[in-house]
Amino acid sequence: MKKKWLAVVPAIALFAAPFAASAEAHTTNIKATTENVTNTVLYEGILSHSKEVQTLQETLTRVGYPTVVSGEFEAGTKQAVEVFQASHGLKVDGIVDEETWNMLAQDEATIDYSFTKEQAISYAKAKFGKGFVFSSDWKPKADQDGQTYYRVHVASQEFIDEGGTGTVGFYYVYKDGRVIEEQ
Repeated sequence: MKKKWLAVVPAIALFAAPFAASAEAHTTNIKATTENVTNTVLYEGILSHSKEVQTLQETLTRVGYPTVVSGEFEAGTKQAVEVFQASHGLKVDGIVDEETWNMLAQDEATIDYSFTKEQAISYAKAKFGKGFVFSSDWKPKADQDGQTYYRVHVASQEFIDEGGTGTVGFYYVYKDGRVIEEQ
C-alpha cells in the first residue's frame, strides 16, 4: 500500500505543477491594509474571469467609473481601471494591485448610504412632475468627485399605457437634489 502512495503522490504533483505555476504567475494574493482582507492582483489576460473581477467591476461602477459587470477582465474594465488610477495619482498600468484596491476601498467609503431611494424618487418627482415612473437598481453610487447619486430610469406612464417602453432617459439623481441627464 505504501508503495502505491509513493508512486501516486509524485505523479499528482508533476501533473498539477504547471497549472499552479501559471495561475500563480497571473494572480498573487495580497493583504489590503485598509480592510484587512485578502484581495487578488487582477489584470487583463488569461485566467481573468473570476468572482474577484466581478467584485472589481461592481466597485468601479459604484465609485463612478462604470464598466460592464461580467466577471471578465476585458478592455472596458482595463480602461475603467486606468482612468481610476490616473484620477487618483496612481501608476497607470491597468493592473489592480494593493495600492489600487486600497484607493478603491477609500472611494467606496465616500458613498453616503443615508441617501435613500425614497429621497431620490422625491427629487425625480420634483423634476418631472406627475405621470412618470422611476426605476433603478437602487444602489447608491459615488461619482468621481465623491458625490452620492442613484442612476434612475425615467419612463412616461402615458407612453407605457399606449404600448411603448415609456423611456424618457436615464438620469443621475444626487443627494443634493440635482437631477442630471446621463450623456
